[in-house]
Amino acid sequence: MPVKPTILLIPGGWHTIAAYQALIDNFESRNYPVVAPALPSGADKTPANPAEEDIALFSATAQSLVDDGAEVIAVAHSYGGTIAAEAFSGKGLRQRREAGLPGGVQMIVFVAAFVLEEGKNLESNAPIDIVPWCEYKDDLKIIAPGVDAGPVFYPDLPKDQQQKWLSTLIKHPRQCSFHCPSKTAYSEIDVAFVYCKQDVAFPYFAQRAMVEVLKAKGVEFQEVTLDSGHFPMLSMPNVLSERILQLI
Repeated sequence: MPVKPTILLIPGGWHTIAAYQALIDNFESRNYPVVAPALPSGADKTPANPAEEDIALFSATAQSLVDDGAEVIAVAHSYGGTIAAEAFSGKGLRQRREAGLPGGVQMIVFVAAFVLEEGKNLESNAPIDIVPWCEYKDDLKIIAPGVDAGPVFYPDLPKDQQQKWLSTLIKHPRQCSFHCPSKTAYSEIDVAFVYCKQDVAFPYFAQRAMVEVLKAKGVEFQEVTLDSGHFPMLSMPNVLSERILQLI
């Protein structure tokens, strides 16, 4: 029986892996192994170079998996897309096969995620002065005072669920918005984008515009659209897992 690919999940900012557990459970119920490390940037003590620490962790995790012969489907959400752009460079399945090496990253699936060009950062894609619900304070990126972020992150969840997940938010370093990738794995590895039409945090039109810029530069995306907010892994985890698996 063929071995199924391993799902490597890269979470977004402010959220713990708990927000992705329903999606993980859906993959595992279909016998897909899942690896989902926590972002070092979200630790109680912020690393000196948080984005670099995130990239290093996911690069090392992917390297270990592919060296063991695993074929990997990377699923990057929100800020996690900025990590994936760099972390998986040089680990593509095609390149490794050509070199006679086992395993490799088969595909990166970006779910309402920022897909950065070399030399660009998240701040250049979404400048803080046009994002009304968050701001910078000292070395952190925070939810703006007085803003109810429930309808921003989870517009398709009931109010009590919005409040539940808001109560679990962790810190997100300012520096993560200013990291520019030195490599772009999407030039080497098959990629897909899952658009979220009801997204308030990263609006649908902005998702589309970002992808269209990359497509104009020759990046080929498989594309899926969900009628969800920013967290389909909470509002429709079964649908999201099915649509991702249909891509591979």
